[in-house]
Amino acid sequence: MNRLKNLEPREKTLVLMMLALIVIVLLYFIVSSSYQQFFLSKDQLDKSKTDYEYVLNRYKQIENSINSKLSNDKVKLSESIKVYLSSKDIKIESLIILDDDLVIKLHTNKINESIEVVNDLSERYSLVLKNVAFQRKSDLISVEILAD
Repeated sequence: MNRLKNLEPREKTLVLMMLALIVIVLLYFIVSSSYQQFFLSKDQLDKSKTDYEYVLNRYKQIENSINSKLSNDKVKLSESIKVYLSSKDIKIESLIILDDDLVIKLHTNKINESIEVVNDLSERYSLVLKNVAFQRKSDLISVEILAD
């Protein structure tokens, strides 16, 4: 402290300017390091997202391929549909093969959910829908799907 008091005003100004310059340089290095880490993390996140999307698209292609092959074998198709619908917590009333057509009767709680299920089934298994019938029974929606 005594040394600072003994300095001339010009020297005090220079010391303060040097301290300010050191603080500014330190702040610059801290901020630039943070930005570099941010952009590196952003690049890694973008790469991970691209990898995830590639794997997801490849999975969907394989799934569509398998499901389109299932449409030729109605028994395997019906088993696959049962597994799929049970994973969605949808009540299956019946799933039968009638004159080479697939008849699916199920129950859902909401009309939106039943429409979504019909769309999912037709897209997932490439089903040609001949007829879709909705019927409200008290608090349940009954859906009957006739697919080729």
